Amino acid sequence: MKNKMELGLPWNEEMRIQFSEKFPKGTISESCGRHFALEGNFKYVVRMGENAVIMPRMAYGKEAIKKIIEMYGEESNLVGEKEVSEACSNHS
Repeated sequence: MKNKMELGLPWNEEMRIQFSEKFPKGTISESCGRHFALEGNFKYVVRMGENAVIMPRMAYGKEAIKKIIEMYGEESNLVGEKEVSEACSNHS
């Protein structure tokens, strides 16, 4: 059974073929993101449609960590800010 083309799914050859069939004139852009890639060799669909975007999973930025703590309290199973600050490029 073929994978459905959905956000968050791994980008692989089967997904590329499905995309080409559904959007013959479509484009696939690859983004490197603003923060440290957690899985540099694996890409995931982050925008579907005729102009799709794929990118690796990224570490949370300082802004995201701050907002998550505001919303949910102290960190629990999330990547901690110390780890993120060491992992982020100088774009954070």
